[in-house]
Amino acid sequence: MTSAEITATVLPVGVSFFLALGIAWTHRRAFRGTAYTQDYAHTLILIATVTAVLVNTIRTDVGIGLAMFAAFSVIRFPRNAGQSSDLAFMFFATAVAMLAGTGSPGTAAIVAAAGCCLALWLHQSDAFAPHKSGHVLTLSLASDADFESMLVPTFGEYVEESRLLSQRLSPDGGSVELRYGLGLKSGIHIAGFIEALHHTCGNRRLKLEPVGQEFDVER
Repeated sequence: MTSAEITATVLPVGVSFFLALGIAWTHRRAFRGTAYTQDYAHTLILIATVTAVLVNTIRTDVGIGLAMFAAFSVIRFPRNAGQSSDLAFMFFATAVAMLAGTGSPGTAAIVAAAGCCLALWLHQSDAFAPHKSGHVLTLSLASDADFESMLVPTFGEYVEESRLLSQRLSPDGGSVELRYGLGLKSGIHIAGFIEALHHTCGNRRLKLEPVGQEFDVER
């Protein structure tokens, strides 16, 4: 191989690798929640690098490209992602790598910079956040209790919207487990709400989980 051919092969892969580092860093900064994994960041970088190699190879040899297409058609990729944004970043890294692999490193750099800036802006501005904090409340009451009447005073003080998601009777029939989707009022203290629930439920087991989304409450 001539020096020009080596440069034409190494440059797209190198550009894709360094741009993928920036995309992985952006994903870490913009990630919400506690399920972030280092493995996913490494996966982004490796996928971008491998994609650049494949696209660059296909660009120079159509026969190899067809063979690669046949090989990849039988590979089963994971269909589940931790969050929707994980899938978006996967496509983002792949698109940038394809641009770099086809010999457009400048365009790839511009797209990567624009995409990273957009992701960081959406994260910092908390764009399109729900108007109310969504929670799932799971609690246990005696099976013969009138739970609707019992919870009305507490919900009236702390809850803006509520919806009964499910109710399940325990195997021994002595208690019933209830799950509610709640939209809490603004400015309320979670600790006070939980204390009021314990008082209402007689210190039975309960769990309040934030979900980061509104519930479609029927009116």
